[in-house]
Amino acid sequence: MPVSPNEAADALAEIVRHLLDHAANHDDLDHLVAALDIVQHLCWNGVSLKDITEPVKMDAVQMALAAGVVERLVEVYSAPPHNLPQQAPVWCAGVPPSPIEVWLVSPTPAEGATLNPIFRRRNVVTLENFLSFA
Repeated sequence: MPVSPNEAADALAEIVRHLLDHAANHDDLDHLVAALDIVQHLCWNGVSLKDITEPVKMDAVQMALAAGVVERLVEVYSAPPHNLPQQAPVWCAGVPPSPIEVWLVSPTPAEGATLNPIFRRRNVVTLENFLSFA
């Protein structure tokens, strides 16, 4: 049974909470794994990304991260091997970058590491392949 737009918005809020908890303590991978599990659950259950309702009760940092997650999933699912064309919801376009830089990777990434441009536009630092498993 497909995930409803409101259920997807609630799940997105949980993903953001887990990612921010991970950003606060990079050594604790439990929050990162929990966020990625929710992402996979959404995608395996036929979520239409363009229909995700705009999250409520999120601050500017949380909204930037939420928009980045959705935009990245659009990119991942629209490309091979998935080839499931998706679109971002309209609300993503109106979300500004985070007012503070959020590091989802260690503050000292490996030399030569490539950062993800979708998240960089949102003032979020993570590796280029973040969420590519989805």
